Amino acid sequence: MSQRHEAEQQLALYGDLGEIMGAMKNLAQVELHRVSRLTLAQQVCRQHVRQAMEVYALTHAVPPLQKEHRQIYIVIGSERGFCASFNDAPKNHVYSLLERAPRPAIILVGSRLAVSCGSAADGMPVVAGANTALEISAVLEALVEQLDRILVADGFFQVTVVYPSADGLQRESILPFKAEPQENAALVPARLNVSPESLFAALARHWLYHSLLAALYISLQTENHMRLGQMEGAIRHLNDSSDALKVQINRLRQEAIVEEIEVIFSKQQGAWLQGDRSQ
Repeated sequence: MSQRHEAEQQLALYGDLGEIMGAMKNLAQVELHRVSRLTLAQQVCRQHVRQAMEVYALTHAVPPLQKEHRQIYIVIGSERGFCASFNDAPKNHVYSLLERAPRPAIILVGSRLAVSCGSAADGMPVVAGANTALEISAVLEALVEQLDRILVADGFFQVTVVYPSADGLQRESILPFKAEPQENAALVPARLNVSPESLFAALARHWLYHSLLAALYISLQTENHMRLGQMEGAIRHLNDSSDALKVQINRLRQEAIVEEIEVIFSKQQGAWLQGDRSQ
């Protein structure tokens, strides 16, 4: 197989890869647009729940944090690849958590994150992450199920969620709820139709639910943004490689033409010499 033929085959392969990368880029753009809209809507819902919790905290005591409450860290990564260094910061945070004493409970979200943690993830619950925004509700249900199991076994716990964002790795304490100080707030007790304890338990569960949902959306938004960037970089690299191959193919074609012309001239010159000798 000639060098030129090999270069042409390589150029055709780059063309096929470029089409695949282009399709993946378009999917990432569509998903990024979708999850960005959902992220904004979820932030509004979460803020409403926070306001309800803070109104409760104005006139009712929020259960204090106890040292014996078990610490649980939910570390969110990606379910699939092609997202550059998205899982690096969550993985490093898992390593740092494992060095603490006593060691906290860790729940991993995302198969790629679990694989990148290697043997450090042995024994940790792993929840499959979301590939698209439509799968986030299923991920949330699996997460809540894991937390319910721990709640039944150990009772009340502290929950911290760790997730990548556009501003870097975020570490957010969800439970116990910490109310922000309210200035000039009216301390008029609300009229409740249920006991304060029951209301707080319901609000706390809503707060946990919407906080985890917000973290999952922001994480998926960041993942798709990084995936889009990686696809664009890969497409640029393929285009540059294709341009270099085209230059190489043209050079090889010109060399082949020159070589063919030299052969023709050589044969013609031989014919002229033979004709001169015959005369």
